[in-house]
Amino acid sequence: MTKQELLLGDEFTFNNELWCEENLNDDFRSASVSFETRTQMFVIWFNGAVVHCSKTFKALEKKLSKLSDTWNLEPSEDEDGWC
Repeated sequence: MTKQELLLGDEFTFNNELWCEENLNDDFRSASVSFETRTQMFVIWFNGAVVHCSKTFKALEKKLSKLSDTWNLEPSEDEDGWC
C-alpha cells in the first residue's frame, strides 16, 4: 500500500483472520484504508466505523500501525489486501 495507490482510488483491507484461526478465537476485526476524494482525506474504517481521517499519509500509516499492533491486523489474503 502506497500513498500513490490510495490517491489513485485503490482501497486496502486488513484483518486478523489468521490470528483468530491460529488462536481458536472468534474476535474478528477488519479495517479498510482509502482516500476520500470529496474531502481530500485519508480514511481508516475499523469494524464499520471511521476511526481515522487525516490530510497526510504519514498520520494514516501511524494510526494503521497502532491498529495492526493492537488487533493483529494483516493485509487481507484476497488479492494482497485489495478490495
